[in-house]
Amino acid sequence: MKLGPTGFRTFIRTCKLSNSNLSMASVDILYIDIARRWNVIRGDRGESGMCFQAFMEAIFHLAQRRYKTPPLREQVEALVNFCEYQLETQEEKIALYGRGTVDRRPSLAMFQPEGSRSGTVNHMHLLNRVSTSSKLPASSLPTPVDQQLVNSMSSRGIS
Repeated sequence: MKLGPTGFRTFIRTCKLSNSNLSMASVDILYIDIARRWNVIRGDRGESGMCFQAFMEAIFHLAQRRYKTPPLREQVEALVNFCEYQLETQEEKIALYGRGTVDRRPSLAMFQPEGSRSGTVNHMHLLNRVSTSSKLPASSLPTPVDQQLVNSMSSRGIS
């Protein structure tokens, strides 16, 4: 299962990531560039959309644009914390004003690779909270290939 352009735009709007520095037009361009590149890398010529790895690259890119000074790991943490805050605020408003029902599905178990530092935080549950229309299939969860990507990025100094 892949994230379509409407779902990506909804994620950006729901988390209030668009502003004067990031227009929805640039969000569309970011989506197209990253999704196309990952579809070529993975050989997904017939299926359009953004795979998990592409979504994570988009998160890294958005974090770098929003938070300029800290190391990348701290930029991503700050972006995820900001998104979680926006989602919690929206859930509270819905509960307070009674507009619809709040999705109270239990969040996914957080993925924590073996041997990771105890101080690291993983926000896999954020993906579950944003994706309210359907559950992520098991194939969308991090795989050993994803761990290899993280390891290769770490070895290049991207942490």
